[in-house]
Amino acid sequence: MISLRRSIAWRVTIYNRLWRRLFHLGAAPLVALFPKQPVTAVLCGRNDGYTPDFLNRVRTCLAWAFRHGLTDAVWVEWNPPVGVPLLARELTRCFPRLRAYEVPGSVHEQACQNPAFGLMEYHAKNVGIRKARTDWVCCTNADIIWGPDTFPWFSALRRGKVYQTRRIDFDWTGENISTRLLVQRQRYRRVYRDDCVPLDGAGDFTLATAEMWHQAQGYDESLRSHRFNCDSRGVLQLIAHGAELVRIGTVFHMDHGNSSANGWRPTNGLRFDYRAGLPYKNNDDWGLAAAREVEIGDRIWRLELALP
Repeated sequence: MISLRRSIAWRVTIYNRLWRRLFHLGAAPLVALFPKQPVTAVLCGRNDGYTPDFLNRVRTCLAWAFRHGLTDAVWVEWNPPVGVPLLARELTRCFPRLRAYEVPGSVHEQACQNPAFGLMEYHAKNVGIRKARTDWVCCTNADIIWGPDTFPWFSALRRGKVYQTRRIDFDWTGENISTRLLVQRQRYRRVYRDDCVPLDGAGDFTLATAEMWHQAQGYDESLRSHRFNCDSRGVLQLIAHGAELVRIGTVFHMDHGNSSANGWRPTNGLRFDYRAGLPYKNNDDWGLAAAREVEIGDRIWRLELALP
C-alpha cells in the first residue's frame, strides 16, 4: 500500500515536470530575444559506410544547426579506413566554421580493446571537447537534428547546468530540414522518455560549459570495450561534479538500421554498470591532449602521439 507521504511526493514530482514543460513552451519565444551564447558542436565518425548516406546526413544536420544558431563545430575522424577519402575534407569545404582532426589507426589500436570497434566514439568526443574554443560545448551525433525548440535556449544558458533534450527517432528520407518537416508526427518512430536522469539518448545532446567538461575530464577513457551507456555515464560524471540536469528541447534522430534501438549489435560493446565508480578520473592527457597536431589540409589536422 502506498503511503500518504509517497503519494504526495509523487504528485508534486508530476506537477513540477508539467510546470517545467509549460514554462519551456511559454518562455521559448521570450528567451530567443536575447543574444545566443556561443556553442560548439562536437561530432565524430569515419568513412566506413556505417549508413550509405552518412555524409549527406552529417551535412544536412550541420547546415540546419549553423543556420539556426550553432557557432562552431569540431569534427573528429577516428581511425579512418586506408585508401578512403576523409569525410573531413568535404565537411571543411562546406562549413567555414568547422575544424577537423584525424586520429590515425595507430592511436586507435592503442586505445581500443574490442575488435568490433572501428570507432571509439567517446574517446573521439573527448578530443573534440579538448579542441573546442567556445564557452559552451555540446557533444552530439552526426545524424541528430536539433529541434527548433532547442536553439532559443542558447540565449538562457546558465553555468553549473548540463542540458539535455528529449529524443525522437525520425523517418528521414533525404529532404532538407524544415520546421514543417519535423512536426509531421507520422514520421515519428519512437519518442523517448524524458523523466529520468540522465535522459534517454544522452549521447545525442549533452551541453555544458567547457569549464565543466574539463573539470569532469570528459568521458571515461578506461572504457575501451564499451559504447552503449558511456554517454549516460558522462552525464552522471558532470552531475557528480556539481552540475544540475536541465531539459531544454527536442532532438530528432535520423533513424537507420544500425541504430541500437533497432537491435543489439557487437558494435554496442560490452554491457556494464554505468552508475558504478563515480566520479571517475582520467589521465591528465585525456582527449589526446599530448598529441602533436600536423596540418594536412585547410582546417584539418592529424593528431600524432610521440613514440615511446
